[in-house]
Amino acid sequence: MSETMNQTDKKTDIPKLKAEFYEIGAAISRLAEAPLTVEIGNTGVNIDLYYHGWPTVVKDENGTLYAAASLRREHVDPFGVSAFFESKDGGVTWSSPRIIHDFPVDDRDVGLVYIGEGRMAATFFTIGSDYFLPGGDYASCWGKCTDEQKTAKLKEWNSYTADELLKFDGRFVMLTEDYGKTWSEPISVPFSSPHGPSLMNDGKTLICSGVSETEFSAYISKDYGKTWTLYSKVDLPELPPEYSYSEPYVIQLSDGSFLAGIRSEKSGIIGTSYSIWTMKSNDGKNWTTAQRIPSVVGAPAHFLELSNGAVLLTYSYRVGTRGVRGCLSYDGGVTWDTEEFEISNNTSTKNNDLGYPSTVELADGTLITVYYQPYGDDYPSSLLYTKWKLSPR
Repeated sequence: MSETMNQTDKKTDIPKLKAEFYEIGAAISRLAEAPLTVEIGNTGVNIDLYYHGWPTVVKDENGTLYAAASLRREHVDPFGVSAFFESKDGGVTWSSPRIIHDFPVDDRDVGLVYIGEGRMAATFFTIGSDYFLPGGDYASCWGKCTDEQKTAKLKEWNSYTADELLKFDGRFVMLTEDYGKTWSEPISVPFSSPHGPSLMNDGKTLICSGVSETEFSAYISKDYGKTWTLYSKVDLPELPPEYSYSEPYVIQLSDGSFLAGIRSEKSGIIGTSYSIWTMKSNDGKNWTTAQRIPSVVGAPAHFLELSNGAVLLTYSYRVGTRGVRGCLSYDGGVTWDTEEFEISNNTSTKNNDLGYPSTVELADGTLITVYYQPYGDDYPSSLLYTKWKLSPR
């Protein structure tokens, strides 16, 4: 179902803001310098992980920051794992990566939400072994393995039946109740979103979104992520056949309304065809018709409602030198400012794989945006952050 939002009810007294940057491209984790060595299954054979991807950052009630990301060797990699980082000093220093999950297939896109009282939910999805076996779409990913490492990985896969391996292929959520010290076994879920669920205003219920070629779906959990129910489905505008929707994100704003952002792109065209479509809802069930943000060439979306009431959108920018950008809405996501902030700029001549930013606001108004991108002229993508503020123009 669709609805029309009353734009006159939105805040109109938020001052126009400008960005002030303090640190750009500081490293949370740069494994290009010292790779993380992991064992392949229980084979006794090791492999080095040096590449980061698709992070999310959140903050708890004490101001501690937590970030989650995938570690691997390449953009697509059968050795991909889910890793966890934390900072107790406002992002000045970060812990070394700690692996919180590793299926025998490729763990990807670690979303994260802080629920309260030490509870967090982390989402990820996997690419199965059929992609990496002879004839698979990504068989070339074996290229940087030694024969011993490839043999060990095949031995690990062969220790499972075909049905057992199939259970590793899908979308999952993991839970913690002790600030990330321990995590539950993965729970299969019907949705995927790069930045995971978000917290609703009741402080207990989560919402996460899934999307098909023609439909937006929202799911909620009333038990801190253990079980999920379908909350709403909404038809999306029809796109030309060569375009598709993917990678949604939803938040609830302080006024109770919901804001969703969905990625669109043209098949085979990286960067220049990327766009973000937004939808609004008063109740999470009835949504406005999705509208493209005309000034944004990038995706996917991450939203953060700032303490002054403005909504910050951050996204990957994959045109030209590429990097991370952001823009603001002063009316709850109904319209967006045409002025963008350049949050990072890729200087590597070897690799343009980057982005998927998310942002937290510290108590003093400082913003920390976390993303993956090559550090300097590295080939591997590192886990980086930019520290900045917004002030009246």
